[in-house]
Amino acid sequence: MPMNSTREMFVHELADLYDAEHQFLEAQRTMHSKATDMKLKTMIKEHIAESEQQIKNLEQVFGILGEPPKRQHCDGAEGIISEGKKAMAEAGSPEMRDSIIAGGAWASAPDSCATSFDSSKSRFSASSK
Repeated sequence: MPMNSTREMFVHELADLYDAEHQFLEAQRTMHSKATDMKLKTMIKEHIAESEQQIKNLEQVFGILGEPPKRQHCDGAEGIISEGKKAMAEAGSPEMRDSIIAGGAWASAPDSCATSFDSSKSRFSASSK
């Protein structure tokens, strides 16, 4: 569907981010179930709570815009998660899997999505004036 306004672009990117957060939340739950180190499990649990709050925040933004929350499939999130799952599957030991979980770029992927959202928000704000 073609986007004809910055508002449509913003809602589209919001839906993309909403989907990414949902995908990352599911991946974090998987990481939590696979992790063996208790400190790592605690850190993942904290991040899960943050992601759940992010989803609620995005739902509020949809509400402010008068739009129902909707997910636009985020291929980027899917790719990051797929790579993380492959790396975890290739781990030769639980300790190695914990290291992969703790050091994997996919664990910080929501932060890069937030940066993308901030950029969209700025473009939308600038064009709405």
